[in-house]
Amino acid sequence: MTRPMRRLPRLGTCTRRLNQKKQSSGVPPLVMTIWRDVHLSKIGSPSLTSESKRPGAPVEADERRRPMIRSVPMLAALFLAGSFSATAALGADSDVAIKTFQFKPTPIEVKAGTRVTWANADDITHTVTSGTPENRDGQFNTPLPGKGTTFSFTFSRAGTYTYFCDRHQSMRGEIRVK
Repeated sequence: MTRPMRRLPRLGTCTRRLNQKKQSSGVPPLVMTIWRDVHLSKIGSPSLTSESKRPGAPVEADERRRPMIRSVPMLAALFLAGSFSATAALGADSDVAIKTFQFKPTPIEVKAGTRVTWANADDITHTVTSGTPENRDGQFNTPLPGKGTTFSFTFSRAGTYTYFCDRHQSMRGEIRVK
Protein backbone atom coordinates (compact mmCIF):
# COMPACT_ATOMS: atom_id res chain seq x y z
CA MET A 1 0.00 0.00 0.00
CA THR A 2 1.44 3.38 -0.97
CA ARG A 3 1.19 6.37 1.22
CA PRO A 4 -0.03 9.63 -0.25
CA MET A 5 2.72 12.20 -0.75
CA ARG A 6 2.98 14.76 1.99
CA ARG A 7 2.21 18.24 0.76
CA LEU A 8 4.56 21.06 1.62
CA PRO A 9 3.06 24.02 3.45
CA ARG A 10 2.17 27.01 1.33
CA LEU A 11 4.21 30.17 1.56
CA GLY A 12 3.20 32.19 4.56
CA THR A 13 2.04 29.16 6.56
CA CYS A 14 5.13 29.26 8.77
CA THR A 15 4.57 32.94 9.44
CA ARG A 16 0.94 32.33 10.34
CA ARG A 17 1.97 29.55 12.72
CA LEU A 18 4.59 31.81 14.29
CA ASN A 19 2.03 34.58 14.70
CA GLN A 20 -0.33 32.13 16.41
CA LYS A 21 2.55 30.92 18.58
CA LYS A 22 3.41 34.53 19.54
CA GLN A 23 -0.11 35.17 20.69
CA SER A 24 -0.37 31.97 22.70
CA SER A 25 3.14 31.87 24.16
CA GLY A 26 3.18 35.28 25.76
CA VAL A 27 6.60 35.98 24.20
CA PRO A 28 6.95 39.59 23.05
CA PRO A 29 6.58 39.97 19.24
CA LEU A 30 10.10 41.42 18.82
CA VAL A 31 11.68 38.37 20.43
CA MET A 32 9.62 36.05 18.19
CA THR A 33 10.63 38.02 15.09
CA ILE A 34 14.30 37.71 16.00
CA TRP A 35 13.84 33.99 16.74
CA ARG A 36 12.13 33.51 13.36
CA ASP A 37 14.93 35.31 11.50
CA VAL A 38 17.66 33.33 13.29
CA HIS A 39 15.76 30.06 12.85
CA LEU A 40 15.22 30.65 9.13
CA SER A 41 18.86 31.60 8.64
CA LYS A 42 19.90 28.28 10.22
CA ILE A 43 17.51 26.05 8.31
CA GLY A 44 17.47 28.18 5.19
CA SER A 45 14.45 29.89 3.80
CA PRO A 46 12.83 28.30 0.79
CA SER A 47 14.39 29.70 -2.36
CA LEU A 48 12.13 30.56 -5.22
CA THR A 49 12.99 30.85 -8.86
CA SER A 50 11.85 33.95 -10.67
CA GLU A 51 9.32 31.85 -12.60
CA SER A 52 7.58 30.61 -9.45
CA LYS A 53 7.33 33.97 -7.69
CA ARG A 54 3.98 35.57 -7.32
CA PRO A 55 3.56 39.16 -8.45
CA GLY A 56 4.25 41.39 -5.50
CA ALA A 57 6.27 38.74 -3.66
CA PRO A 58 9.40 40.10 -1.97
CA VAL A 59 12.52 40.05 -4.11
CA GLU A 60 15.83 39.09 -2.58
CA ALA A 61 18.70 41.58 -2.76
CA ASP A 62 20.76 39.33 -5.05
CA GLU A 63 17.94 39.18 -7.58
CA ARG A 64 17.61 42.98 -7.60
CA ARG A 65 21.32 43.37 -8.31
CA ARG A 66 21.54 40.77 -11.08
CA PRO A 67 20.29 43.00 -13.92
CA MET A 68 22.69 45.75 -12.86
CA ILE A 69 25.60 43.33 -12.60
CA ARG A 70 24.80 42.04 -16.08
CA SER A 71 24.66 45.57 -17.49
CA VAL A 72 28.09 46.66 -16.21
CA PRO A 73 30.10 44.73 -18.84
CA MET A 74 27.75 46.00 -21.56
CA LEU A 75 28.24 49.61 -20.48
CA ALA A 76 32.01 49.15 -20.34
CA ALA A 77 32.02 47.72 -23.87
CA LEU A 78 29.96 50.64 -25.19
CA PHE A 79 32.22 53.16 -23.47
CA LEU A 80 35.35 51.58 -24.93
CA ALA A 81 33.83 51.36 -28.39
CA GLY A 82 33.05 55.08 -28.31
CA SER A 83 36.54 56.08 -27.20
CA PHE A 84 38.40 54.71 -30.22
CA SER A 85 39.12 56.92 -33.20
CA ALA A 86 36.69 57.15 -36.09
CA THR A 87 37.91 56.68 -39.62
CA ALA A 88 36.04 58.62 -42.26
CA ALA A 89 35.68 57.13 -45.69
CA LEU A 90 38.88 58.17 -47.40
CA GLY A 91 38.31 60.90 -49.97
CA ALA A 92 34.76 61.69 -48.84
CA ASP A 93 33.62 64.75 -46.95
CA SER A 94 33.69 64.31 -43.20
CA ASP A 95 31.60 65.85 -40.43
CA VAL A 96 32.47 66.69 -36.85
CA ALA A 97 29.64 67.51 -34.44
CA ILE A 98 30.12 69.93 -31.58
CA LYS A 99 27.82 68.56 -28.90
CA THR A 100 27.82 68.77 -25.09
CA PHE A 101 31.17 70.58 -25.05
CA GLN A 102 32.92 67.90 -27.15
CA PHE A 103 34.08 67.46 -30.72
CA LYS A 104 32.63 64.14 -31.94
CA PRO A 105 34.20 62.05 -33.36
CA THR A 106 37.82 62.73 -32.61
CA PRO A 107 40.35 61.86 -33.78
CA ILE A 108 39.27 61.29 -37.36
CA GLU A 109 41.32 60.01 -40.26
CA VAL A 110 40.79 61.42 -43.76
CA LYS A 111 42.51 61.47 -47.15
CA ALA A 112 44.30 64.59 -48.42
CA GLY A 113 41.82 66.85 -50.22
CA THR A 114 38.94 65.98 -47.88
CA ARG A 115 36.65 68.77 -46.70
CA VAL A 116 35.82 68.53 -42.99
CA THR A 117 32.70 70.30 -41.73
CA TRP A 118 32.15 71.18 -38.08
CA ALA A 119 28.50 71.66 -37.03
CA ASN A 120 27.55 73.26 -33.72
CA ALA A 121 24.75 71.29 -32.04
CA ASP A 122 24.97 73.26 -28.77
CA ASP A 123 22.95 76.39 -27.99
CA ILE A 124 26.07 78.39 -27.12
CA THR A 125 28.95 79.78 -29.17
CA HIS A 126 31.99 77.61 -29.79
CA THR A 127 35.00 78.16 -32.03
CA VAL A 128 37.06 75.91 -34.24
CA THR A 129 40.64 77.10 -33.84
CA SER A 130 43.64 75.33 -35.35
CA GLY A 131 46.57 74.31 -33.17
CA THR A 132 46.48 74.11 -29.38
CA PRO A 133 45.71 76.78 -26.77
CA GLU A 134 49.45 76.94 -26.09
CA ASN A 135 50.48 77.03 -29.78
CA ARG A 136 47.93 78.40 -32.27
CA ASP A 137 49.01 77.79 -35.85
CA GLY A 138 46.70 80.35 -37.53
CA GLN A 139 45.23 78.14 -40.27
CA PHE A 140 41.67 78.74 -39.08
CA ASN A 141 39.84 80.41 -36.17
CA THR A 142 36.11 80.51 -36.77
CA PRO A 143 33.30 81.20 -34.29
CA LEU A 144 30.16 79.07 -34.52
CA PRO A 145 27.53 81.17 -32.70
CA GLY A 146 24.90 78.66 -31.69
CA LYS A 147 22.98 75.64 -32.88
CA GLY A 148 23.02 74.90 -36.60
CA THR A 149 26.06 76.97 -37.60
CA THR A 150 28.81 75.22 -39.58
CA PHE A 151 32.39 75.73 -40.72
CA SER A 152 34.25 73.75 -43.40
CA PHE A 153 37.95 73.42 -44.12
CA THR A 154 39.72 71.35 -46.79
CA PHE A 155 42.89 69.56 -45.70
CA SER A 156 45.17 69.44 -48.74
CA ARG A 157 48.38 68.03 -47.22
CA ALA A 158 49.08 64.91 -45.18
CA GLY A 159 49.80 65.37 -41.49
CA THR A 160 48.21 65.56 -38.07
CA TYR A 161 46.14 68.66 -37.37
CA THR A 162 44.95 69.62 -33.90
CA TYR A 163 42.15 72.04 -33.12
CA PHE A 164 40.28 73.34 -30.07
CA CYS A 165 37.52 75.69 -28.93
CA ASP A 166 38.95 79.09 -27.96
CA ARG A 167 36.11 79.72 -25.48
CA HIS A 168 36.28 76.25 -23.88
CA GLN A 169 39.92 75.26 -24.15
CA SER A 170 39.44 71.77 -22.76
CA MET A 171 37.50 70.96 -25.95
CA ARG A 172 40.12 69.54 -28.31
CA GLY A 173 40.17 67.43 -31.43
CA GLU A 174 42.53 65.92 -33.96
CA ILE A 175 42.44 65.16 -37.68
CA ARG A 176 44.91 62.75 -39.26
CA VAL A 177 45.31 63.38 -42.99
CA LYS A 178 46.83 60.51 -45.04
